[in-house]
Amino acid sequence: KKAAVAARAAAAVAEEVARRQVQIDAEQAKKAAQEEEAMKAAAEAAHRQAHIDAEQAKKAAQEEEAKMAAAFAAWDQATIKEAQEEEAKNAAAETAAELAAAAAHKQARIQAQKAKKAAQKEEARKAEAARRQAQIEA
Repeated sequence: KKAAVAARAAAAVAEEVARRQVQIDAEQAKKAAQEEEAMKAAAEAAHRQAHIDAEQAKKAAQEEEAKMAAAFAAWDQATIKEAQEEEAKNAAAETAAELAAAAAHKQARIQAQKAKKAAQKEEARKAEAARRQAQIEA
């Protein structure tokens, strides 16, 4: 009878140990599944973040490109304006030179006319003096 009681007690202990082992295994499996879920979630989050980062980088690159295009357009405009100003300056200088030349030409004509008049007066004076001399001699 003692052997039967001991056997039953041993069987009960063995059953409890087996039940606890099943419980431990179940807990470990649950824990592993939770860790797996957490890792999947983290991987998905990282993937989404990578997409967001890529979009932001793309946007930043587009903005930079737009800035560069605007800067180039501004530089282009400045270059054109500079060329136009240079052209206008040259045209003004040419006009000023033409006006100066015209003025100098006019001045030269006036001087020539004055010289001609002076020469005519001198001729007339000489002729008058010669005529007087002729009268005196006659």
